[in-house]
Amino acid sequence: MIKSRLSILVNIAMSDGEMPRSEMNLIKELGEKEGLSEGEVKEIISNPMQLEDMNFWNDIGDNDRFEFMYNIYLLMKADGKLVKEEINYCLQVAKLLGYRESVLFEFITAVQSDDSLNFSKPEVKDKVQKYLK
Repeated sequence: MIKSRLSILVNIAMSDGEMPRSEMNLIKELGEKEGLSEGEVKEIISNPMQLEDMNFWNDIGDNDRFEFMYNIYLLMKADGKLVKEEINYCLQVAKLLGYRESVLFEFITAVQSDDSLNFSKPEVKDKVQKYLK
């Protein structure tokens, strides 16, 4: 599951054609926290899985769905910039995870808000769980 999650983050980060260092560092950090080697993380960054190759969407629980969305939130916060391509890809992922599209607007509000408003993981979970279909 972690390889899929990191692949999604790589695809989001690269959706505008470039990956800022802050996003790359976050992806590496998340992979290493999950027990992947540096080489495994580099391989995922170089060759991420594509959404159409992932077939687990219906087999994951609410907690894993939230982990996906929380990682997306962290990635969006990493460089503080949102571009149309990132938003569109995130919408696709949110729908595949069983969230209503409006969940992304909650994230965008949090990301674009004052830097002093950093939400904790439980706060983010409270905000997004109400958007599950």
